[in-house]
Amino acid sequence: MKSLLLASLPVSMEFYAQPLALFQQQHGAAFNLARLNEYTHQLITEGCEHVMDFRVILVLPAGAPPQPLSGFARLFRHPTRHFFAEVNQVMAFNAPPMSCNVASQAAPDWSLETTSTPPYAADSILYAMRRPHALWNRQPQLAPRELISLHLRQRDRVFGDVEINIERDLTWEKYRERELQTCHARRRRVENSFALQLMWDIFFSKGKMFWWGEYGKKFSNGIAALKS
Repeated sequence: MKSLLLASLPVSMEFYAQPLALFQQQHGAAFNLARLNEYTHQLITEGCEHVMDFRVILVLPAGAPPQPLSGFARLFRHPTRHFFAEVNQVMAFNAPPMSCNVASQAAPDWSLETTSTPPYAADSILYAMRRPHALWNRQPQLAPRELISLHLRQRDRVFGDVEINIERDLTWEKYRERELQTCHARRRRVENSFALQLMWDIFFSKGKMFWWGEYGKKFSNGIAALKS
């Protein structure tokens, strides 16, 4: 199980600009253009700036060809509240619908993501690769403007309790750097895990709605406040 999982995990990622018109032409009605436009409108109204539209190619371990992800992502940043927001849709069987993620980072490896992505078929694999300082929670019922409001409240509490400063570099280069760090950290997590633990996580951890990691262990009062 462990060796099979490592063989399927990327060792790196490559990012390329993705023209919207071309992607829409390739995928037709399966691509949710109406939701993309609505989410874009909400994010711009909330003060976000459009960074770029892009796609990702996963670089797999030696001997395996690169794996293009058939998906579309639109990245935003908020210049004064200092978070990234991303709207994305993967065009694959059993993939989740188009969703919005709002994310903030702090040095050296803390992050918080509030996402509208609902539970889906492969999410237990992501849970198996969870890391102590990479916190996340799912809110599939929330629109982007509501995600932002909740995310900022959660961030103020979490980052304040841990006493860490928000990352203010919101350049495209910083985004790519953090995504690559995440890619490498997930592989290390699997490499350093026991095979039985990985099997348990993958087969018995489906549908998880949150991960509060080390923060949840140290700040139980904070978790209670986040749920209220």
